[in-house]
This record gives sequence, C-alpha cells and structure tokens, in this order.
Amino acid sequence: MVVAAGERGTIVQTADGGVTWTQQDTPAVEGGMDLYALHFANSSWGWAVGYESSLSKVDGKGRLLHTRDAGVAWSWQTYQPSVALYAVTFADSMRGWAAGQQGRIFHTTDGGTTWAGIPTCCSHTLYDIAIPLLGSPLGTAQPPPLKTRNNTTWAYGAEG
Repeated sequence: MVVAAGERGTIVQTADGGVTWTQQDTPAVEGGMDLYALHFANSSWGWAVGYESSLSKVDGKGRLLHTRDAGVAWSWQTYQPSVALYAVTFADSMRGWAAGQQGRIFHTTDGGTTWAGIPTCCSHTLYDIAIPLLGSPLGTAQPPPLKTRNNTTWAYGAEG
C-alpha cells in the first residue's frame, strides 16, 4: 500500500503500485485542512498532520488525524497549543512525535490518545522529524542536528 496526502484534506492510496488510486474519506476535507505529512507505524495505524487552511499559517490551527484500519476511517486527535504541524513519525504504534510551527515538538506514548509538548531550543518552524535507525550510518556516525534526551529536552548536535 502507498498513501499520499495533500491540500484540502486529500488522502489517496493505492494497493497496486500506482495503477489505480482511491481517495479516502477524512474529516479534514470538510475543514479545509492542508495535510503536510503522514506516517504509518504498521499496515493499519497511521497519522496525518497539517493545519486548517481557512486560517493563516501564523494563526493556523494545527491538526492530527489518526486511522487504525489502514485509512478506511480517520479521526481527530488533539494537542495543545494548536500550532500548524508539518511532520510526524512513530517508532511503533504507541510512541510518536509531531513537529511544526514555532519550534514545537509534541510526543505521545499512547498511540496519540494524549500528546505532550516537549521544550525545544529553537523557535523556528520545524518541517521534518526523523528517528535514525540504530546501526545505520546516520544513527551511529553522525548525530542528527536536533535530538532528544529522554524524550523531554532537545539540543543541537552532540549536546542532545
């Protein structure tokens, strides 16, 4: 399965390598929400993030969508403060992170039922977030530019 997301809450998926695509029904379509990233922790559980495009990016209302059935149904998840989100990643179906406006990073340990803000060292918009794989060149030879210590504080480079 391949899934793509975009403007006005659009989520499409293909199960045949891209020969045919099906648009999924999401509550984000009605809200005019632009989706910037999505991530599936397994073949069923996935998340999409973005902001409501009817509002300005500066005052945008960020949103998180979640599916437990490979995109058949999507539902909202909440976090505070609501800022535009541009990235989401999960280590497994329970532990995930979302990043976005004002240097904000949010973390969940319960599959997104609750999200907590994590203090960062910057106030610039974050457009991506990744978890380097242990044993990979990125995970062992070179630290990511912004990393966490115990999922609570963030620092640049080797200080994290």
